[in-house]
Amino acid sequence: MGCRRSFERVGPLRWGEVTAVLCLGSLLCAARPDGPPTPARPSANELGRVIVVMYHGIGRPESEWQHTPQALQYDLERLYEEGYRPIALRDFVAGEISVPAGLSPVVLTFDDGRANNFELIDGPQGRVAAPETAVGILEAFNAAHPDFPLEATFFLFGGRPFGDAATAQEKVRYLLDRGMDIGNHTDAHANLSLPRYGTAQAIQQTIGAQARRLEAMAGKANIVDTFALCYGARPRNRALFRYLLAGSYRGHSYRHIAVLNVGGPPAASPYDASFDPTRLPRIRGSLFPTAKRGLLYWLRTFDEQPGERFISDGDLGTVTIPSSAASRVSMPRVGSRRLVVL
Repeated sequence: MGCRRSFERVGPLRWGEVTAVLCLGSLLCAARPDGPPTPARPSANELGRVIVVMYHGIGRPESEWQHTPQALQYDLERLYEEGYRPIALRDFVAGEISVPAGLSPVVLTFDDGRANNFELIDGPQGRVAAPETAVGILEAFNAAHPDFPLEATFFLFGGRPFGDAATAQEKVRYLLDRGMDIGNHTDAHANLSLPRYGTAQAIQQTIGAQARRLEAMAGKANIVDTFALCYGARPRNRALFRYLLAGSYRGHSYRHIAVLNVGGPPAASPYDASFDPTRLPRIRGSLFPTAKRGLLYWLRTFDEQPGERFISDGDLGTVTIPSSAASRVSMPRVGSRRLVVL
């Protein structure tokens, strides 16, 4: 049986010892529902909302755009104990949610490609991620909990991902080889609401140049298919929004299946008629006071309102929803899957 721990705030940038324990074994032993729901077997609800977490730096001290390594470790433990399992961003958008019955998907994202997200060091069997970087923490947690998949998307800008141009290609390929993903964050962390990005050419240049750069590092074409807005800013001219999704620059085309916002509530289910992959909201993974509705807030909210949370039925071929939500389902997004109404 899992137990949940919580931080005690002792100052604006310091975090105290673990102060509470709450047993949460029910979600971890759940099976696909074939009868009335019980506390140990939550009813599937694949129209529930999904947490997409947004991180930036992983270092010290805790600040508005930085999470400490200890806090990230705590987040992963809390997610694991409360029955969340990471899935790839592109799988979420496609509705290919492969999560065991009774558990919930979560999408992990990291913006900017900061040096403290990923550093390579020499290990006994070759190059490995430094243990207190985001990648090192994710890998160690996956090694300790193999049923918590190594899925995350790193949104990178410029030619020095993770702070070092010399190791950029090695790091990008390291991530891809281990099943993680990279996404576009423009070539210069561009605020697309500024006048200088007020033309189709300017937008395509900043996005297309970065797509070309990242795919060259990856050694694979069409591998960069998601885009995270810098500062959450969109072009002022709505007619230019389409270039966030697709365009070309100097003969290199890009096409995005999702555009991610900065901040917001949990995302709609990909089977919900309100689901909009061009405006995916993300929850801030931060303990800083300005992040009042960050990850821990929403985990607590879903504890208190479990009917709002996406609960998997464990079957990729079906979409199981409560009858009370049937009017919200999008049959085109359900596609060839069988719809089950409880």
